Amino acid sequence: MEHLALYRKWRPQTFEALVGQEANTRILKNAVAGNRQSHAYLFCGTRGTGKTSTARILAKALNCAQPEAGEPCNHCSSCLNITAGRSLDVFEIDAASNRGIDEVRDLLEKVHFVPAEGRFKVYIIDEAHMLTTEAFNALLKTFEEPPAHVVFILATTEPRKIPLTILSRCQRYDFRPISEDKMAGALKVIAEREAINITDDALYFLAQKAKGSMRDALSLLDQGMGAGEDLLTVESLSRILGSVLTDFWPDFLGDIAAGDIVSLFRSLDELATDGKDLRTFYSDLRELLGDIISYNGDTSKGYGKIVASCRGILEPREIVWLLRVLGEEESAFRYQRDAKVVCRFLLAKIVDGLTEGHEKIHVISGEREVKTSKDFAADTSFASDRREEVPISTKPFSEKGKEETGIAGEKGAIAEDESKMALTAEKKDAFEDKEALWSDILASVRQLSAKTFTWLSRAQLRDISDREITVYYYASDSMFRDKIQEPEHAAIVKKAIGEVTAADLEFRIIKDSEEGSLFD
Repeated sequence: MEHLALYRKWRPQTFEALVGQEANTRILKNAVAGNRQSHAYLFCGTRGTGKTSTARILAKALNCAQPEAGEPCNHCSSCLNITAGRSLDVFEIDAASNRGIDEVRDLLEKVHFVPAEGRFKVYIIDEAHMLTTEAFNALLKTFEEPPAHVVFILATTEPRKIPLTILSRCQRYDFRPISEDKMAGALKVIAEREAINITDDALYFLAQKAKGSMRDALSLLDQGMGAGEDLLTVESLSRILGSVLTDFWPDFLGDIAAGDIVSLFRSLDELATDGKDLRTFYSDLRELLGDIISYNGDTSKGYGKIVASCRGILEPREIVWLLRVLGEEESAFRYQRDAKVVCRFLLAKIVDGLTEGHEKIHVISGEREVKTSKDFAADTSFASDRREEVPISTKPFSEKGKEETGIAGEKGAIAEDESKMALTAEKKDAFEDKEALWSDILASVRQLSAKTFTWLSRAQLRDISDREITVYYYASDSMFRDKIQEPEHAAIVKKAIGEVTAADLEFRIIKDSEEGSLFD
């Protein structure tokens, strides 16, 4: 038996079966039930939101022999013929390929003929914005004085291209992108009926990747089903679909934040070796960066979980700059056939730009002030002759006092005792300002390793004593907690604590908090 694509097999046949367009379907059902149909409709919305399916259902409802509360029965000959695409009363026209005045004139010549079996002749014009100006002008007279038995349904993704003279004569219905929850629910029903073994996270992954288009989601599910996997998961779907929307991203963005161009190039080579389309990788990167700022969907499942795990690695201003670079340089793919070369160039430019914008240290009145390169450019008071000031010590509790007072004899001993007392008092005061001390530790970690700082930045300070520093992570930041406990990063944290406190303090992570992440 020939395989029928899922989006065709599961095309809705009733208003009730349409997903995510309840407001529109309710109005249309009431209009049919009350015999208050319009002679012209305009269905607007992005692809895959149900415009053409709704047009077909409306055509069936208008011609159904036994409608039920505005719904087609799907059993009479008229409904069956429309569903099968062989009705003599319903005409579907693709305006993208039949956009000229000759095609429209041919259509208008047949408008005045009465329906063959139903009550109405229904003309569904898909991609209506593609019609020429002359074709619209030819339609206009019929729209002004239509025969009583004719209904026009125009479907378009770009209503702004429809002439106002046509718009003013149509009832307009806007089809909104389908929400992730509703789409995932519909996909789950279809997967169960098709005996597809797929995880809930994978269903949400498809719904989130489809960006509101049910047709796109079903096409992706169809592609995943064709791979013959025993169980479809987020990881397997990413591999099948050639996407990079996996746990690959947090480490990759961490390498960008750290300016680790070697690791970035190595990751790029691994993607190419795995057969990933690097143009798709480029699009996924740009999409992910935008979603890190704007995504407000479910962050506990599928793609939303990946977005949540990437938040906090780069600062918002850095993300905005990256998006600008990726947008400006996209044209490079047109002039270079090797996508890897283009991606390497872009990554090198990104790392170079972020490095120039890294925080710089400036000493003012003995205090540390963090400035960006833009701040330096705007700060005319920071002249070159001021750059000879003393470099900042990252040891507020340094043993400098001991070195300077290490004088032989009785004076030296007294000075050493006084130094110890002063050092103890200084430590005590500093430990009382725990937040400031933790900020100094974070700054020190950032100087030692930007990547380690990324994983430590989500830690929430619990307490600092003279024996240990205690932090916790939110449950949603478990990946950051696991990363910071790796030997490489743990050693850097330990070193930073020693440099800042001049003490051998333990660094301890206690049980996760159940509170939500700051980015949730």
